Amino acid sequence: MNRLMVVLVAGCLSPALVGCASVGWYKITLRDGGVLVPRDSRINAFGCLFEVLSTAPDLRKFEEIGVVEPQLAYAHDATHFREYSAPALCSAGGDAIVPVVNGRGEYIKGVVYKRRER
Repeated sequence: MNRLMVVLVAGCLSPALVGCASVGWYKITLRDGGVLVPRDSRINAFGCLFEVLSTAPDLRKFEEIGVVEPQLAYAHDATHFREYSAPALCSAGGDAIVPVVNGRGEYIKGVVYKRRER
């Protein structure tokens, strides 16, 4: 088993972090500190279907549910950011993410959104 697989099963380091779940390279801290909402059986090792947006979505259609942040290292491109953040985003029921990139091109976090019920 390689090191990546060991990281993928890591949990939160502190039980004091309410609303936190560490999944893969990224952890998600829920906005309301609530319980994670698992997606349906379509979740697999690669996550779920979601959009990577360049700007915040229309808040009439989406609600912000949390923020994903890296646990070990930053992604340096959109492809890796999507791959690394997918398990955390999907475990929280997210439908979209807006990445935050610093001046060095590192994806330092992502704001997670869920579609509002109609």
